[in-house]
Amino acid sequence: MLLARYRPAAGLLLVFFLFLSAGCTLPWQKKTPEKPPAPASPVRTTAAEAPARVAHPAAAAAAPAPSRPRAAVTVLEPLPAVTAQQPIEVRGRTKPGLQVFINNLPVPVEANGTFQTTLELQPGPNQLRINTLGQAGVLEEQKLAITYQPPPPRLLVVAPAASDTEILMVSGKAAPEDILYVNSTPVRPGKEGHFTVPVRLKPGQNEITVLAVSPAGGRSEVKKKVSFHPPPPRLAVIVPPETRSKQVTISGITDENAVLVLYVNDSRSEISRQSGQFSATLQLQEGLNLINVQAINKWGQKTEYSSTIYCNLTG
Repeated sequence: MLLARYRPAAGLLLVFFLFLSAGCTLPWQKKTPEKPPAPASPVRTTAAEAPARVAHPAAAAAAPAPSRPRAAVTVLEPLPAVTAQQPIEVRGRTKPGLQVFINNLPVPVEANGTFQTTLELQPGPNQLRINTLGQAGVLEEQKLAITYQPPPPRLLVVAPAASDTEILMVSGKAAPEDILYVNSTPVRPGKEGHFTVPVRLKPGQNEITVLAVSPAGGRSEVKKKVSFHPPPPRLAVIVPPETRSKQVTISGITDENAVLVLYVNDSRSEISRQSGQFSATLQLQEGLNLINVQAINKWGQKTEYSSTIYCNLTG
């Protein structure tokens, strides 16, 4: 009975809750306007992330294509960088009707374009300039470098390893047309190429250099080492063992370049000499006399001779 009494009110509450659940605004509620959504921020892309631009077909067609190296108008057969051949032969091929010049000298060109010529080279580096000419002028220029090394001449040198004389005779053989230098002194070989040259030595080790130069410029060098140890000077003296006079003459022989010193009883006496021979007149005292002769060469070596003469005045 109570439920029947309040049934209209319950129905009204049910309608009210359904109205609220549907999101409707009651007349006494204020409606707040909705804010529009914020615009999305722009995204920056790097050059690596950015898509590649496609070139325009017209721009791609305008870009120049890579150029290929132009083929040589004149082609030479390979030449060595270093040669001992003289003269050298140059061969090649060009287009028919063109002219070829090597070092400003014209080279005959056959009808098929081939050519060949011989060139004289100078000892050492040589520069070759090859120009190809047509009706419009110089079509091409090429440059080549060739070094000419003349073959060395034959050279034979004979010299001892040791010498006991100051003047040494050095001999050998070369080509008759070669020029020889013995320790920088020019020498001409004989008709058959033989040569003999005196060389002055110094005490100790000596180096003798012989250089041969051919007319083409080839060079050959031979070095010889010769040791020179000067011997002491020669000295031979003739002294009589006894005399009955206070005056006596002695004689002897020594080297030409030696210096002689004569002592009689510790007193120096004069000596006369001619070439390697010498003599001296001595003044003696009665009794025993001491004779001393010294020979000294220019290198300071000394040879000494001592003897006695008995002067018997009463005998």
